[in-house]
Amino acid sequence: MKINVLCLLSALLVSSINVVSGHQCLDLKPMKGFEMENFYGSWYVLKTTMPYTRCVAYDVYRQNVKRFKSITNYGYFYGLLETNSDLPSKMLFADPKDDYSNPEFTKSPFIVLNTDYVTYATVFMCIKKQDGPGFKHFVSILSRTEKFLDTELLNSLVLNIIQLNIGKLNHVDQKDCNYSSLVEDGYDMNVFHNETHRKPYVSIKWMFVPEPHEDNQVD
Repeated sequence: MKINVLCLLSALLVSSINVVSGHQCLDLKPMKGFEMENFYGSWYVLKTTMPYTRCVAYDVYRQNVKRFKSITNYGYFYGLLETNSDLPSKMLFADPKDDYSNPEFTKSPFIVLNTDYVTYATVFMCIKKQDGPGFKHFVSILSRTEKFLDTELLNSLVLNIIQLNIGKLNHVDQKDCNYSSLVEDGYDMNVFHNETHRKPYVSIKWMFVPEPHEDNQVD
């Protein structure tokens, strides 16, 4: 069954590239039958086309996080995932700091391409470039643990991303990471004042990689 699912995913990805990478967001086929209720929680990035390569992790929350704590040497993105009732795996990432009435800001597609909820997921984001026209396309292979996936499964997922031809696939180092939650201690994410507050949000955090010092370079 696993091989059949991966072959299907590969066919969907390859057949769905309708635009040139960089000029528009890729039109990828979202996963059918996606259930957000099973997707909440922590995910660890094993491979990605993002530029971050240390301790990258996704946390999908059940509601808005109003109080964050600082984690030394870490950066993060955070935003609402606006869902599509007809196709729940096809979402839009909305940064709460951005004013989307301003045409300079656009919400970013956030698409779950495939997942079994308990082991792996493949997700796609398309972000408008801030330094000029065009878009940046990011695909990541996620795992429920910081350890590697089954070799056959991981290789198949890597092949699917390579076939998209949207950028270098980087290995993410998950050693010696601080997996502490960004949510401030004492803030209960499971308490809802009413059901309207129950909306998915996501944070993407990573550890900064220090730049090499010129003093360490040998003439």
